[in-house]
Amino acid sequence: LRNHAATLLTCGTKPLELETFHIKEGVARLISSLAEAAFPDAWPSFMDGLLSAWQNSGEASAELCMMTLRNLAEDCTDSNFNAKLTALRRNGIMKAASVHNDVMLNLTFSYMGLNFQAYRQANDEMAGAAAAGMTMSPQYQEATVRAQRAGLLLRAGL
Repeated sequence: LRNHAATLLTCGTKPLELETFHIKEGVARLISSLAEAAFPDAWPSFMDGLLSAWQNSGEASAELCMMTLRNLAEDCTDSNFNAKLTALRRNGIMKAASVHNDVMLNLTFSYMGLNFQAYRQANDEMAGAAAAGMTMSPQYQEATVRAQRAGLLLRAGL
């Protein structure tokens, strides 16, 4: 089961834009549940495999990895009242995962930076397309001509 979960992390399910959210969430929940039961004792390579899949696979795998980490963190940092895991189990997972904090933070900041750049580029392209559309529309051109004529008439004192 862990091998199939690792395959899902590296190959993803479907391309990012085609897979529905509840399928991705279900896969991430499955992988985090397996990790909660076996990491670090019976599955010591879990975190290395997860981070490797995040770094070296596509966007769908990166999203699955982030969702898995989110689920694992939520289950390990939940209050004792609602805890899914015992305190001993949570502490073992968090201690083993903390070894990878630097890599996780670097991947997170890198991923955020790439997505922010893509967002800015798309935003700039949309603004440019909107401006080009406005300057090309007959209404805009007519309004510009009227404004220029009005300015000329005002300056001429007419």
